[in-house]
Amino acid sequence: MALNAPITAHSQAAFQQGLTLGTHIAIKTYNRTLNRVDAALYLTTIISRLQGRASRAFEPEIAQVSEAIAHELRRLENFLDHERRAIQKLFKAALPPKEPRSLIYTQPVEVLPRVRTPQASDYIRLIGQLEQTIRQLDQLWAMGALIEVEHLQRQNELFRSFIRVCQGIERLARGLARRVQGQDREGRGVYRDMLMKRTGRSPGQEKPESIPAEESENMTGQEAASLVEMETLAFHWSATSPETDPAADPEAPPSSAAPAPDSSASAFEAPVADRRVWAAEADAPESGSETVPASVETGACVSDAASVVEAVTTDPGVKPTRRPRIGEILAAARTSG
Repeated sequence: MALNAPITAHSQAAFQQGLTLGTHIAIKTYNRTLNRVDAALYLTTIISRLQGRASRAFEPEIAQVSEAIAHELRRLENFLDHERRAIQKLFKAALPPKEPRSLIYTQPVEVLPRVRTPQASDYIRLIGQLEQTIRQLDQLWAMGALIEVEHLQRQNELFRSFIRVCQGIERLARGLARRVQGQDREGRGVYRDMLMKRTGRSPGQEKPESIPAEESENMTGQEAASLVEMETLAFHWSATSPETDPAADPEAPPSSAAPAPDSSASAFEAPVADRRVWAAEADAPESGSETVPASVETGACVSDAASVVEAVTTDPGVKPTRRPRIGEILAAARTSG
C-alpha cells in the first residue's frame, strides 16, 4: 500500500500583480478584457506549443504571432504615453482653482490578478497605467481645465483602445489555433492581413517578401505604370468632381441660368459650366483643322498632357478665350481615342 496519496491539485506557474482601481473606466477595462487577453496569450504561447508534431511544424508561425501580439501591446503603451504627455501639458497650462476641490472615489478596490504568461503580466501593468491616466483626467476636470464633453471623450477613447487591442489579440489567437489544428491550410483572410500588417510577413513566412529591383535607383516598369494609373485616376476624378463639374453633384441646387461672364475676370477664371461645351467644340472635326493625335490615350503619361493642349488649342474652328483645363484635356483625349 502506498504511503503517500496522490495530489489532486492542478498547480501551474502564474504571475501575480497588485492593482488599486477606483475609476469606472479602469474597472470596466479590467472586467471586460483581462481574462480574455490572458486566455488568448495562454493559448498562443503555451497551448499551441503542446500539440506534438503540429507544434513543431508551426513553430515559426507561433513565434510570428507572438511578435504580432507584442506589437499590439507596444502600440497600446505608446498611446498611453502620448496621452500622459498631453495631460502634462494641460496641467502646466491650467490655472489653479479659486477654491480647492477634494476629489475622491467612492468604492476603490484592491485586486491581485493572476495571469499565466509574462505578456499578460505586462497587460496588467498597462491597466494600472490606465487607472493613473484616468485619475489625472479627473483632476483636470475638477480644476476646470477640461469641459465635460472632452473629459468623457478622452476616457472613452482610452477604453476603446484597450478593447481594440484585446480583440486583435483574440483574432490572432483564433487564427493560430485554426492553423495548428489543420482547419486553415491557406492562412488567408483577416488572420493573414493582421500578420502582414504587424510583421510584414504572411503566415509562416520566415523572411519578409523581397522588394523587386531593390538595388535600382529608378522606378521599375510596374512602378511607373502604377504612377501613370494614379495620375490618370486623379485627372478623371478632378474632371468629374462636384468642385469642377456641377453636373456631377446630385445635391447641387439647379441653376436657372448661367451667370454672365465677368469681363474683368482673368482668363483662368472662366465659368465652369461651359467646360464640356468647350471641349466638345474643340473636338468637332472641321475642314483644315488639326485633330488630336490618336496616340494620346486616357492612360497616357502626365508628360503627354502638353501635346494634348497644343493639339486642342490649334483647331482654327475653335476660339478659346482661356487656357484649357485638365478635364477638357482628358475629354479631348478620350474623344480622339
